[in-house]
Amino acid sequence: MLDPMEQSPAKFLFTAHDNRGKAGDFDYYEAKNGLVFIDRIPEDLGRYYEGGYDPIPNDEAGLARLSGEDAYKIDAIRRLKPAGRYLEIGPWIGKAAYQAHKAGYQVSTLEQNQSCVDLMRLVGIDAIQTADPATALRGLRTEGRTFDAIALWHSIEHLPRPWEVLAEAMEALAPGGILLVSAPNPQSAQFRIFGQRWFHLDAPRHLYLLPISVVKSIGERHGMKMLEATTDDVRGVVEDDHAWWWQVHRVLRHIPVARRLVPPFLAPRLKKRFRRPDALDGASYTVTLQKSAASSALSGAAHAT
Repeated sequence: MLDPMEQSPAKFLFTAHDNRGKAGDFDYYEAKNGLVFIDRIPEDLGRYYEGGYDPIPNDEAGLARLSGEDAYKIDAIRRLKPAGRYLEIGPWIGKAAYQAHKAGYQVSTLEQNQSCVDLMRLVGIDAIQTADPATALRGLRTEGRTFDAIALWHSIEHLPRPWEVLAEAMEALAPGGILLVSAPNPQSAQFRIFGQRWFHLDAPRHLYLLPISVVKSIGERHGMKMLEATTDDVRGVVEDDHAWWWQVHRVLRHIPVARRLVPPFLAPRLKKRFRRPDALDGASYTVTLQKSAASSALSGAAHAT
């Protein structure tokens, strides 16, 4: 098996199953650079999404009620870019995009689901329907459109060939623009311990798990500087705590009293026991990269060679 990103030999890790109970065996491999990927993307992948993630509201009031929990995402952007053009890739119903819209950003999104696109358009967001964000990004650049901030909030792991999406997103940034990527962490303590049973593997919906080092490497090739990497931001803590709780609950699922009482007691102790101080080994990371003023010229020269 070859790593689809760099075409180097990859090693077999394990066979995983859908943690929502749908049938299927899914083989995962690990590349030399730490990229974890599914062997074959199921042709009927859509059915594995049925009944999961956020429901699609019918109107702006419904979206407004749900979006409040994502306000912290825009706070992370506002620290570096208090205003400007904001693009989100794979926003689903657009909770963070709606928060950005209400905060005064000029918001665009790239989303596959047409119902989600219709909802975002209803509230005044420039939503573009596409199943191929890399091509859509190239089209936006052809139109002369660039962005001050681009974000992928736990969407990169769902995309085929995510390295191409990252590269195109970096090229679509204005000089000084920022890119935020939040994703499950394949270098986490949980993945090391639980492997194919890790909650955030989420087979087969998660196709590629990119380590921070791969995101950084792609960024360096496109004139980007890593500003920050953390697994202990708001999203990271929520994802980490929930997964520890879920793993304990899963072990005790056939013991009703224990599954109610033990996870709140045991989960935080497991986290304390297996997390390493000062290590980026939480369940989810968020990285922030910034494009230099000279990066467009450097990138063009690199493509020409």
